[in-house]
Amino acid sequence: DLREIPLDVSVHKYPKELNDGTGCAVFLLGETTTDVAFFSQALRTEQDGVFHSHELAVEIANDVKMRITRAFCVDNDFVELLVTLMALADGQSQLLVAQEALTQEVLQLMSVIEFMTAVRFSVQHNNEKQTALIECEGVGFINPVWSTASIDLLDAGV
Repeated sequence: DLREIPLDVSVHKYPKELNDGTGCAVFLLGETTTDVAFFSQALRTEQDGVFHSHELAVEIANDVKMRITRAFCVDNDFVELLVTLMALADGQSQLLVAQEALTQEVLQLMSVIEFMTAVRFSVQHNNEKQTALIECEGVGFINPVWSTASIDLLDAGV
């Protein structure tokens, strides 16, 4: 039950002279006992109509709860970046996302990557869990700086 989870709440209000209009933003950062980090956010401006910070907090708490209970790892806004990194990487990559994270933008990005490279994506939908598994074999980019650093750390026994 989420009501039993201990919370550490910080509230920050910007001075009026730094604001460029009326709005409200709520950020939720969390970490499980197994060091899995979660993040969600919501933003409303005066153009969105009436808004309350409590409503935003409930919205993002429900977003994190949904991700925890459906067992996927990233929020919808992060999928495009990860799809790009999957395509660049060496080897097979898999990413489990919410079905609603497969937006037109993500699907277009995957099509552009397939058009410009030899990468081919596959998407397997699980309608029962409302998730999608994105898979691809990357083009094989290996960052020489990270590779060398990893080898140095292994040699040092770290």
